[in-house]
Parts: sequence; C-alpha cells; structure tokens
Amino acid sequence: MIRVGVNGYGTIGKRVADAVRLQPDMQLTGVAKTRPNYEAATALQNGYSLYSGLPERSHLFAEAGMELTGDVDDLIEESDVIVDATPSGIGAENAARYRAHDTPAILQGGEDADSADQSFVADATYEAAAGADLLRVVSCNTTGLSRLLGPLNREYGVKKVRATLVRRGGDPSQTDRGPINDILPDPVTVPSHHGPDVNTIFPELDIDTVGLTVPATLMHVHSVNITLDNVPTVSALYELFEQQSRIFLVPAEWRSMARPNSKRLPTTAAVPVETSGRTASGRSRLRNRGQRTVSVPVDPPRGRCHPRKYRCDPRTRRRVERCGEHGTDRPATRNRHAIAAQQCRCRCLANDSHCG
Repeated sequence: MIRVGVNGYGTIGKRVADAVRLQPDMQLTGVAKTRPNYEAATALQNGYSLYSGLPERSHLFAEAGMELTGDVDDLIEESDVIVDATPSGIGAENAARYRAHDTPAILQGGEDADSADQSFVADATYEAAAGADLLRVVSCNTTGLSRLLGPLNREYGVKKVRATLVRRGGDPSQTDRGPINDILPDPVTVPSHHGPDVNTIFPELDIDTVGLTVPATLMHVHSVNITLDNVPTVSALYELFEQQSRIFLVPAEWRSMARPNSKRLPTTAAVPVETSGRTASGRSRLRNRGQRTVSVPVDPPRGRCHPRKYRCDPRTRRRVERCGEHGTDRPATRNRHAIAAQQCRCRCLANDSHCG
C-alpha cells in the first residue's frame, strides 16, 4: 500500500485527496493546510488527517477547534510520496524539504520546469518519469495540448503547431482576479509560456502559442492549427481521438458548446461535476485542409443529459421538457441541472444516473 500525503488542500489538493482515497493500492496519509479555513474543516469532515502546513501556525488550528495530527514535516515523514498542491512558487521552495526527508514528490504546473527532474503527462512521458525523485505535472493548458498532439505525432507526425489559448481569468474561488470587462493579451509577447512548456514534453516540436485572458472563471478554450507530415481523413481523426481515454469528442447533434453546456461534458454522473480530467473537442469543428488540421479542445469539460423537447402541459399550463431518451416529463427551468435529482425520474444510460 502506497502512503500518499497531499500538501495543500485547495483547487487541486482536494481532488487529489479524493482520487487517492479511491485507489485500491494507495492510502491517504493526510492533507496539509496553512490556515484553519473552510477547506481545512472540509478535510476533517471527509475523515482526512489534518496537518499544519506551517508549524508556526499550528496554534491557530487549536484556537479554531480543529484537531491536528502533526505538522507538514510529520506528513512528509509518514508518506511514501507527497503530492504538492500548494500555490505557484511554493512547491519549488518545498522541494528541498522533500529531498531532505528522502521522500519523492510531485509538483504542479505552476512551478518552473527546472524545479523538477521531469515534466509529466501520462500519455507522453510516463516511461521517462520512472525513478524520478521530483516530478512536475504540467498545467491544464499544457496537458490539454499534449493530449491532442501526442496521438497526432505518433500516427501522422507533427510539423508545426500554432495555437491560440483563450484563458479564464482565475479559478472560480478567486474573486480577486480579473479582468472584469476586457480581453487581455496575456502575455503581450509571442510565444506565451505554453509553447515552451509543451516542449518540455515534446522537445523537438515546432510550436508557437498566443494567450488571451477573458473575464470568466469557468474554463479555457484552445484553437489549434496543426500541420502534419501525413494527411489523414477526418474520419481517421475521429477514430484516433475516440481511442484516447482522455479526449472526448462532443457529438455534433449536441450543437451548443457554450460554457454552461460544455461544463457538463464529457463524463458521467459518477464523477463530481467539477472534477473531470478529460479534454473535449467539438466533433463538427475538426477540419482537414490538405496537411492542415483544425481542432478546438476544451479543458476541463463536464457531462450532459440526453436531448429534450419542450411542450406545454395542459393541466398546469406550464412548459415542461421531455427526456429524448426515456420520454419522462418534468417542469422546464433554466436551472434544470440543479434540480435534476429531485424532479427527473428518468435514468441516463451512463452509470444509471439521474438525467441532468
């Protein structure tokens, strides 16, 4: 049984902790927090052992009535591996501490590539990462690009990549981030850091990236133009991407790729709504122009129910919607996904979960 400690329990750390708990060959040692906030309380409610990320702040947890198992050094010593989910820049500072305890660690994409022995994307650098003491999981944007480019490079060879990344202004909880009403070149120079970051996974790849930041906290969207060595058919591209466990092709009949809909793509209700690790690409947006392929991946997307049709219920004179798969009626509402479990009795085919 591999003992895993998670240093940091925020946007990334809480998902890592939940994932570790589900693994049959892993045991979650505990999670570290620097202050006794609601996330620390949630960790305790979930039954996770709580450690102080800053030993000098341990007394704050006692004052807040939160029981600590120890401090971050105890967490490192009691774990076989640490997943560092601290804010950007802190993980690199923690690297010396992990090495001092002789405990392997995994850093996140906010750290510089030279802060770790190897940058990691499971589909591309799994074998190269074997035996490394300090790994860096690249950012969600770099991961999405790598998942798209890896299969294409293996099957057809990639000559050149030109990508525009439309990025959200911050995480949903980061209310102090912006812009509020603007579209910012970020950075104003070319390439953005994403291209060089992809080169830590594919060193020989010719890639340029441009970044834009928009007033949203929901997701990122990439528009990618790829020149290939060998010309595939569009149907061959469909088949290739459908074979990838971390790429989801959005069916053309689902039509809308607006954020509220694509947020629910492309996973089943068995995965929490904000936790999909898959990259979505619009099936109808794949194009082949000679050696040039255009794709639009979306990261990270969520699940969606079957198509519905609307009608008027003569008894209540209210608009109702009908599940296109099972024929069950329910009141129509703009926020229908939020009340699906209470008002929709039909069942989705995916894991027999409520439509929504």
